[in-house]
Amino acid sequence: MSWDSSIQGRLSLLRCIAATRRTGSDTDDAFRFSIPNGIRETDGGDFTSVLRYAYRPDDAQPLPLFEATGKCVVGSADRNNFTNNAGTKGPLFGRSELDASTLSFYVGLTIPIGEVFTVSPAVDISYSRTYDGWSPSLGVTIRPMENHMVFAAASRSFEPPTHDDLIAPVNGTPNRSAG
Repeated sequence: MSWDSSIQGRLSLLRCIAATRRTGSDTDDAFRFSIPNGIRETDGGDFTSVLRYAYRPDDAQPLPLFEATGKCVVGSADRNNFTNNAGTKGPLFGRSELDASTLSFYVGLTIPIGEVFTVSPAVDISYSRTYDGWSPSLGVTIRPMENHMVFAAASRSFEPPTHDDLIAPVNGTPNRSAG
């Protein structure tokens, strides 16, 4: 076997899945809360882009051996808060211009150990302006027989706070004017 045919044979085993997805959404909504909590109007939108790579050299295996995903989300919204006067929109008491961007990366492996065990470590790392964190996970699969599988997983997750978590007027809530 020549060096070229050996390389070509190895390259023919390489199966890659690369996918790119871009989505966007537009928000134009109003929420009428109970009378003490006011009316909130939001006009905004977001754009999401995802790039995924998966390496699966054996098509008979249900999961890829290696997987990596990158995701970028950018969004903004203009939010107006009004008092609720017996079900009708009252005076404006708050206006917010909100924007957010998040960048996250996921890397996961599926490591077969013999014919029975598979270990699947992974990590998801997220970044936003002032918040970042990582979410590790570990899965273990046991196949005692061909048509039977036992799976166990443990993970820790991180999620940055939402705008509603961060915006709270003194003596009030994001949906109600100050005390």
